[in-house]
Amino acid sequence: MRQVALTAFATFFVTVMPVKAAPFFAALTDGWPTADRRRAALRSVIVATVVLMIFGIWGDNVLRLFGISLPALRVGGGILLLLVSIGIVSGPVGPGPVAAPSSDALARAADIAVFPMAMPVIAGPATITAVLVLISEHQDMTLAQWVVLAMLLSVLALTLGLLLLADWLERVIGTTALGVTTRIFGILLAALAAEMILQGIGQSGAFR
Repeated sequence: MRQVALTAFATFFVTVMPVKAAPFFAALTDGWPTADRRRAALRSVIVATVVLMIFGIWGDNVLRLFGISLPALRVGGGILLLLVSIGIVSGPVGPGPVAAPSSDALARAADIAVFPMAMPVIAGPATITAVLVLISEHQDMTLAQWVVLAMLLSVLALTLGLLLLADWLERVIGTTALGVTTRIFGILLAALAAEMILQGIGQSGAFR
């Protein structure tokens, strides 16, 4: 179970990327009152948690409905995660400039907690795919599935903490250090993605 927990935590940490979501959130809510920023952070993580837990608990039913096999999901999910890892490693260091809303616009602005923070920043396609793959890998092991979900919740809790400390994190660590950390985990994600693809191809019997 330790290996399951470590793999799940590393995968979710890289796909959710709390260290990259935090400065993005800080830029997006620049100038907002502290109470409003905290509410937005909490709502973002709650919405993302609900979305990801739905896929985690009922993901197998979705796969059966569309007739998708586990090897096919591993290959497809691995390719998607590999593309995400390439974007992480080769992309810009920071989250990119984001226009901050004025105080007058805040009252009329759409709720950024749902879009883009909850989806796709936190619960993006890569994270949803990771949930489906990791849960499906342990179809007959209920305990392992709960371990995967527990690791998902722990990463989301870490994300919430970093969102609440977004200003401090960006100021103390710096954009460059955040970029280096993100790239390191991007390389690890590429390795995990390659492992998924190899397992899927092996289980499909393509080379037998």
